[in-house]
Amino acid sequence: MSPSPTRRERGSASAAWTAAGIVMAGCLLATFTLATPSTARRVIADPNAAPTDSLAPTPAATSSVAFPTRGPQSSVFTGPGGRVYDCAKGQNAGPTDVGVTPNEIRLAATTVESGPAKDFLSDAKFGMLAVIQKVNRAGGICGRQLSLQTRNDEWNTATGEGFIKSFIGDNRYFGLAVNPSSEGLRGGIESKAIDRAGFPAVGADGMLIDQYQDPWVWPVATSTASVMHIMAADAYARGARTFGIAWEDGYRFGVEGHDAFVGAVRRLHGTVNADAKLVHGQNDYSNQASSFIGQCGGADTLSKCDFIAMLLEPQTASQWVRGGGLGNGQKHPAYGVGVPQPLFINSFARDCAKYCAGMRAWTSFKPPLPPFDGDPVVRTYLSDLRAVSQRADEIASNPHVEGAYVGMELLVEALKRLGPSPSRAGIRRILDSMVFDSGLGPTLRFSAGNHFASIKAQAYEDITQNDDRGTFENWRYTNSGFITDTDVGKDIPG
Repeated sequence: MSPSPTRRERGSASAAWTAAGIVMAGCLLATFTLATPSTARRVIADPNAAPTDSLAPTPAATSSVAFPTRGPQSSVFTGPGGRVYDCAKGQNAGPTDVGVTPNEIRLAATTVESGPAKDFLSDAKFGMLAVIQKVNRAGGICGRQLSLQTRNDEWNTATGEGFIKSFIGDNRYFGLAVNPSSEGLRGGIESKAIDRAGFPAVGADGMLIDQYQDPWVWPVATSTASVMHIMAADAYARGARTFGIAWEDGYRFGVEGHDAFVGAVRRLHGTVNADAKLVHGQNDYSNQASSFIGQCGGADTLSKCDFIAMLLEPQTASQWVRGGGLGNGQKHPAYGVGVPQPLFINSFARDCAKYCAGMRAWTSFKPPLPPFDGDPVVRTYLSDLRAVSQRADEIASNPHVEGAYVGMELLVEALKRLGPSPSRAGIRRILDSMVFDSGLGPTLRFSAGNHFASIKAQAYEDITQNDDRGTFENWRYTNSGFITDTDVGKDIPG
């Protein structure tokens, strides 16, 4: 295990830079639309770089470049044949692997611009762009600018798998950066396309178990399974003994989260009295909701569900609540409602209103909310985000945006350590011994065979106004601290 990296120098952007960044962001987000909505693509890169848009498959190349060694000065490396490179002067070893040129490192990702997960995943691109723009403005990495090609897979496994195979077949991308679409990445993992090609996926934030088990994927967020273990343990520690859970079986995060939550409750000797498996896209869940609330003791008491967990994407969650899935909004479970990262977004909290009053939303990051909003690292994150999005203040607390920022920072740090000669084999070696402290969450510790680098989460609660609707006001820290999952790897569905 390598020692923890030194905290990178961070500076806050001035108002002038922020305005300039917003203008630049418009240029960087040039859109290339193909035949169908699911193939809409976006290039995020240096504005002077040529778009890379080829879909023609070519054989994958392999790297034979020797692993560089860093000298006493952090910017100086010794490469193959003893040649010395000074990255501070933009010196590099040229085209050292697929997707690496003397002037550019080409990256790719599948994103979610439409479909059921767009409410919580579509803004993740701004977390990625914030880091890319910052790095490129500072001269890139050893004289190379970062570019990112994205394709919208609509959170569809088969579509995402096809795009990732296309990225690999194009033979022009170094690897996947963050890849906000968890379902798309699942397709690339389960088909073994990523493993066969040795195509690194760095900084993923999709929270599905397969990402933590794949040797070529390095996630930065705590898995959904671990978050649900933590959620159950926290509710039990506060006094809950009877539980309800509503979950969506059409997407993997619902299946994995459900099994983890039920397993944790049973180990704690609690009881799951209500268990609603929902089908995505229904116009009305009122019949299921009525049965669920009945199993919880009825809307007037909820006496048989001390705590209710919701594992739903925002559209389904809103429809479930409107159908009565959390009761009538007058009575709440004794120890509240809990949700993982996908529902830690302002838009859902506003829509849920009084039904979600006091709801605990879990994250593995430190959002720009009290008490973390004064932290210099958190302020830098918000400043960087403002440079690329006019909605930064609205989206910054979304864990998937913050996770994308941290994931891109992890990739940048690994590339910096590789210096003038980045290679896929090299980045795997670097990451499999990486200890990375972004300052935005717990320190990440990777090792070969164990990519559960983050196993902690903390909770914020939904604060609503005391009016008839229960208008969402803000999120308030629960003082939970970062709680560690003590059952990592348990309850994984087959």
